[in-house]
Amino acid sequence: MKFNSLQLNQYRNYTQQKLDFNSGVNVFLGQNGQGKTNLMESMFLMIRGQSFRPAKFESYILKGKQEAFLRASVEANDLTHTLELALKEKKKRYSLNKKNTSLARISNLFPCVLFSPESLASVKEGPEQRRLLIDEVLANQGFSQLISDYKRALKQRNRLLMQNKKADEPIVGFQQMLESLDVSFLKLSTQLAAKRVNALRELMPDFQEIFREILSKNVDISVDYLASGENCLYDEESQIYQKLSLRREELLKAEISSGTSLIGPHKHDICFLVNQEDGRFYCSQGQQRALILAFKMAQIQHHKIKQGFYPILMLDDVLSELDNEKRYHLVNFLKTIDSQIFITTTDLNFKFPFQETDLNIYTIEDGVASVFSN
Repeated sequence: MKFNSLQLNQYRNYTQQKLDFNSGVNVFLGQNGQGKTNLMESMFLMIRGQSFRPAKFESYILKGKQEAFLRASVEANDLTHTLELALKEKKKRYSLNKKNTSLARISNLFPCVLFSPESLASVKEGPEQRRLLIDEVLANQGFSQLISDYKRALKQRNRLLMQNKKADEPIVGFQQMLESLDVSFLKLSTQLAAKRVNALRELMPDFQEIFREILSKNVDISVDYLASGENCLYDEESQIYQKLSLRREELLKAEISSGTSLIGPHKHDICFLVNQEDGRFYCSQGQQRALILAFKMAQIQHHKIKQGFYPILMLDDVLSELDNEKRYHLVNFLKTIDSQIFITTTDLNFKFPFQETDLNIYTIEDGVASVFSN
């Protein structure tokens, strides 16, 4: 799996840009605000359908223009594909080999793992950031459609609840309509939660080993998957369904009153425990970053075992966020895997221990990328 080339037209601060990539390591070098992260974001957007940083749709398009167009040549399963994304009128239109396609299919076909300052801060941030960690694992395992189906069911349920709340009188047949929606909603909620806990259980051995190696000490490290404050990490699918159904009954009046869904995987959380203490409060910032670093590295190893190949890796300004010890472990890990890697950085003070034939460096200045030369 790799990007062979990328073409941008009127995307962010790029008027027109065409780049050919190395199958090894590709470094985007430049000062802040020049467009390094925009390049990486464009590739992530093409295969994940969203940015890894806060973004409004309008910001994807070059100022003063009405649309943007992205094209990439991407290899997967020993085949070369043409992937295209058109951005216009707040809509994304994907095509694969000149045929319209779904984001779920693209996500399943082109797996990637992202390291970013936002992801490194996931332990101390809100639960949404921690849910994104595990849903990225699921997307790389081929469950993008399940995630999409759940989001669609949640949106339909929330729409009905809000319409009923805003109505002067309760909607005729509201209870029956909600119960009908909940047949699918509870099923999808259960399936998504079950896939999450199963993925966490599979990642646990490598996650624990890598985290201890990074810290160079034998600490007790574990993860809880919290639904309504209760750990469900070792629940079977039938137990998860029962708990969701019971929670629905308990919160139904509150949901009707608030006009929004108060149950489901969009409300769940992941808690990282170090020596049985919540990492949000017990761990230092360095230890919190080590947790996410270990989690991502375990995810990469797990993907290789499950799928037989490594995903693309994207590191957005991550090396500067890590202290020397953690940077050392990450770089040494990168040397051991056969994956295409993209890195953004403001300087080249870091030592990239890769063969020159496996390393491409591009300088980025004011929305123009060019091959670096000493």
